[in-house]
Amino acid sequence: MPGGRTPPRRLWWVAAAVAVVVAAGVVTAVATHGPGRTGGPPAATGTGTSRPGAPASGSGRVVSALEAGATGDGHTDDTAALQKALDALRPGDTLSLPAGRTFAHRAVLRIGTAGVTVTGGGTLLATNERASALEVDADGVTLSGITASTAHTTTRWAAPQQTGVWLNGHSDIVLTGITVLRSPSAGIFVFGTQNFRITGVTVRDTRADGIHMTRGAAHGTVTDVLTERTGDDGVAVVSYSDDPSQAGDIRIQSPHVHGTTGGRGVTVVGGSNVTVTNVDIRATAAAGIYVACERGEFQTRVPSGVSLSGGTVDHANQDGSVDQGAVLVYNGQGTAPLRDVTVQNLTISNTRASASRQVGLIAEHDGPLLGITLAQLAFTGTGPDTLLATESGNLQYRATGWTSGGATVPDRSAGETR
Repeated sequence: MPGGRTPPRRLWWVAAAVAVVVAAGVVTAVATHGPGRTGGPPAATGTGTSRPGAPASGSGRVVSALEAGATGDGHTDDTAALQKALDALRPGDTLSLPAGRTFAHRAVLRIGTAGVTVTGGGTLLATNERASALEVDADGVTLSGITASTAHTTTRWAAPQQTGVWLNGHSDIVLTGITVLRSPSAGIFVFGTQNFRITGVTVRDTRADGIHMTRGAAHGTVTDVLTERTGDDGVAVVSYSDDPSQAGDIRIQSPHVHGTTGGRGVTVVGGSNVTVTNVDIRATAAAGIYVACERGEFQTRVPSGVSLSGGTVDHANQDGSVDQGAVLVYNGQGTAPLRDVTVQNLTISNTRASASRQVGLIAEHDGPLLGITLAQLAFTGTGPDTLLATESGNLQYRATGWTSGGATVPDRSAGETR
């Protein structure tokens, strides 16, 4: 990692099979390591609009979890009643978790029926950090308005069943207005899911990433989400080298990342065709924006076609043991070129002054960084004196239209750029 310091811990995911054994309400996971094409947003709206491959949401019965036998008192173990209610849903049905009620569960809850909705203002409270997830394991599922919380965590876990909400493949999934609290691992884990939409979601106090998209997750939109005090990155697109396909064709619009205790703000590590607009990134441990390929045991693919435009990055890289600055484009493999990255129209303020730079174009072993555009960056407040540092013998970039404290900064460039 650049700077010679230990990077923040990343979320290394299960990339192959996950076996979940449920015995006496306790889940034991056996897992192997794991951490596109152009497409538009899914057609689903979560309000009854038809989705490809699934019945219209809300077209069938509405079943209350209380009517299905759950108590919702926050103390009684409702695992069996909740799972029975989920298993009894038919396509088009809705399961309601009434507002003001808390449904405790000790095992992963699985949604396995296509075209159903789980909604209401109620809370699912995981009382077993080893098996905390609400798993979406079917097409055309909508989660709306609910809260998924974990009562207590003791450490950072790393398997999907230890997340808050686990989108386990499939397509046409909608998450809208949900809240995830205190997940033992990632808050929302998007694992190979296609045509997904995540809107108006809040994730707080996770042990790992807030929203983590990987294993070929594609054709999705993430809009107006808020992450607070995440244990690692706020919003992340990640593709490991052994993933069956590269995550990409994802639009992230108006992400609000407010505080990371051990990671970065918005990251694209190995993704392709990722567009990020109007960022609101504050108080990150490491970089506010990070586009990279990484090496080592958890080697990633090389990102390309990444565009980040508009918004603010404030108080980045507050962890003095990590030297990343506000924006870092990093080729950690030193072989295949990291290419076609644009970062533009950002206001960057109050980066940790002892960081070595505001913006870094850094590569190991002179790895290629090609077609990098850094345009209209405005630096305000305090921060490192060095605005741009470059470390690569194979570099093509343009840095234009920068200002610092209102004063114009001379343009810089190297090599031929597109």
